[in-house]
Amino acid sequence: MTAGALSALSDGTGRYTLSGVSPGIANVAIRAAGFDGAQLSVNVVPGVVTPLDFVLVKATAIITGTITDVDTGRALSGATVFAGGLGTIKTGFGGQYTFSGVPAGQFQISVSATRYFSQHTTVQAVDHQTAELDFELVRQGPPL
Repeated sequence: MTAGALSALSDGTGRYTLSGVSPGIANVAIRAAGFDGAQLSVNVVPGVVTPLDFVLVKATAIITGTITDVDTGRALSGATVFAGGLGTIKTGFGGQYTFSGVPAGQFQISVSATRYFSQHTTVQAVDHQTAELDFELVRQGPPL
């Protein structure tokens, strides 16, 4: 919690007191590990306690990519993408997939499509970043 050069820490319940703020408009910013920061402006009146509550939003990442045929480069719509702890989705037209709202951490990704060999890898999701992860699948048997 900061306002200009002043700062304060919240207690275990999230309550805080920021003392010594000059009268007038003060810009108050808050940060917490694993959450997006927030900033609000408040009119500080001398001798008056001014309540200011924040609602923080959990910071997240995005994992996205495209699934294609290694030989033809053709996008594979309807391929299955499984991300451990996140769920399973199908690729759309253009072979694209996206997992949004991903918490920071490491995830096992598995990709499969009918008549193709599956692929597996690990990806690191970092808050406020997009991990681009494309796959080129190898066809089982002779090409069409």
